Amino acid sequence: MKAKVMIGIIVALLWLTNCLALPFYPYEFRHVSSIRFNTDSNTWIFADLKNNGYDYLIKVTPQMQGSAINVMNQQGKHVSQINIATGQVRLLKVLSNPQDRSRWLIYCINDGNRLYLGATRYIWQTPLQREDRIFEVYPRNDNLMNVPAYTWAGLMDPFLLEDIDADGRLELMVRAIDGYSANPRGLMAFDFDSGALKWFVQTPTCFRNLIFDDFDNDGFKEFIAGTISLNNTELSFTGM
Repeated sequence: MKAKVMIGIIVALLWLTNCLALPFYPYEFRHVSSIRFNTDSNTWIFADLKNNGYDYLIKVTPQMQGSAINVMNQQGKHVSQINIATGQVRLLKVLSNPQDRSRWLIYCINDGNRLYLGATRYIWQTPLQREDRIFEVYPRNDNLMNVPAYTWAGLMDPFLLEDIDADGRLELMVRAIDGYSANPRGLMAFDFDSGALKWFVQTPTCFRNLIFDDFDNDGFKEFIAGTISLNNTELSFTGM
């Protein structure tokens, strides 16, 4: 008898909870328009390049031995094209310069033997102009270089543009990632003006979820990072 009473109370509570729940409003989305392209794209993002709240479509198209980065408005009109002679663009990011709030399109290029970053800032005037920068190349160096069946998947992922050492110059902070050959992996700091690699903390693991802040209230910021360990290397760097 007590069990039946308890079940009845639970059912009543569930019914009452359902009755008191806030209403929800369904929406139906309908197709309005499409923009079709004649070429394939292997990487694309929407990003605000002008710092005015308007997103442009930025997409990468394979082109002979290289790549083309196309910037388009929301109506599909081409605004700009950046041609990369050799190598594939593996990643696109847009970071803001904290000094002048300009937006920089940063892209990672892998040609199978070298890995490097390029950056572009648009000068929004008529005619449209742009400033391009190339950062120091990281040469491939792993034990699979003589294996033709293996495609090197090294990647540089820029995530922060800031003066991290308070020297008055901006650093471009980059996560170095590789899935199998473990080269490169770690944290890179590039001088943003010259493009030179200032330092590289090499690790056998891949960094994820990097945070840069003052965690101990001593006036200096620290990096806090999570890592992903893959069971494909026995290398050891910096105690890891």
